[in-house]
Amino acid sequence: MDYQSERQKLIKEMAAIDCMEKGRLTAEYREVVRDGKPAKKGPYYKHQTWKNGQNISRRVPREEAEVLKNAVEGYHRFRELAEDYVETTVQMTRAANDSHSKKKRQS
Repeated sequence: MDYQSERQKLIKEMAAIDCMEKGRLTAEYREVVRDGKPAKKGPYYKHQTWKNGQNISRRVPREEAEVLKNAVEGYHRFRELAEDYVETTVQMTRAANDSHSKKKRQS
């Protein structure tokens, strides 16, 4: 495997993420009765995140929800890519160490 190329590819993909937001976005619905029949009203959007050990929750207007959803997805994608970068670097380090160990034994 070409570890350097893989690492560069991951860095390039991380750099392409233009917006990020921590937390998660959920859609909620309210049960209402219309014309004597149960119905759902909504969605109402809620953004939740952790800050200083506390769950912070805020309502999000419908017109902002899609942008926030993309930002939350961007953050989670960045974290995945960063973990892949770490794993690739660990593999690269181990391969280099194995290579050095084999050279020393052959001498």
